[in-house]
Amino acid sequence: MTFKLKTILGIALIESILLVILVFSALDFLRDSNEEQLQEHADTTSRLFKNAIKDAVLSMDLATLESFVEEIMSNPDIVYARIVSNEIILAQGGNESFLSQPRHQDKSLAEVNDGIYDIRTTITEAGVTYGFFEMGLSTSAIEAVLVKARIWIGSIASLEIILVALFSSALGTYLTKQLLTLKHASNIITFSGPGHQIPISSNDEISDVAHAFNEMSKNLNTVLSEQERISTELAQLLDTANAPIFGIDAQGKVNEWNQQAEKITGFNKQEVMGRDLVTDFIEDA
Repeated sequence: MTFKLKTILGIALIESILLVILVFSALDFLRDSNEEQLQEHADTTSRLFKNAIKDAVLSMDLATLESFVEEIMSNPDIVYARIVSNEIILAQGGNESFLSQPRHQDKSLAEVNDGIYDIRTTITEAGVTYGFFEMGLSTSAIEAVLVKARIWIGSIASLEIILVALFSSALGTYLTKQLLTLKHASNIITFSGPGHQIPISSNDEISDVAHAFNEMSKNLNTVLSEQERISTELAQLLDTANAPIFGIDAQGKVNEWNQQAEKITGFNKQEVMGRDLVTDFIEDA
């Protein structure tokens, strides 16, 4: 895997994890806030309705209860309403399919599986329960808000990931370009010797590395030039010395043979260089 691809995947992975956390946190907060508002609205509404119908329930005033239910159903958020006393339905209105099914009070949005938030409030007087009031609030508006929020947040997250991928790709291209430049310069030094300089057009940490490379290449070139000068002068000095001078390496091979050594031995430098001094010359002599 290339360094550029690692850079892209690394940044994209970090950004994706953070985005997932942010998206779920935002949706949870939105759902919790809407659920809190729904429960507050449901509690307030049911409490007001309970107080309004208490006297009519106690007196079994069915006409008043029917009129009250009709008025309640004018609210578009209310799907059904029912008033029950001693297991007898005193008045009801709304969607028949919901009224024909047994309803259970919901305590949170997580319990809602049919789009209706069910509420049940008991009607009591002096500690005696005379009946209860049932009402269903539609959660379609909340669900629509949550769906819209998911789409909106998902779109922003997708755009963010695309932008991050583009940015990380550009960053990876920049970094790999600089690294390839350093690699190319190293190859030049390997095969051609030091002294090569990298062109620098930026002012960052990568350029600092390039500066250090150029300084190293320059210093190495200076050192090698000085060594070559010293070696040349030393060779000239040895070659013009009045005494015969020869040298051997660790294996006993001749690696130095000056002009006086040629005169005394009769062997020129080309004949003896690289040959074993003891075996080829001393023992034979």
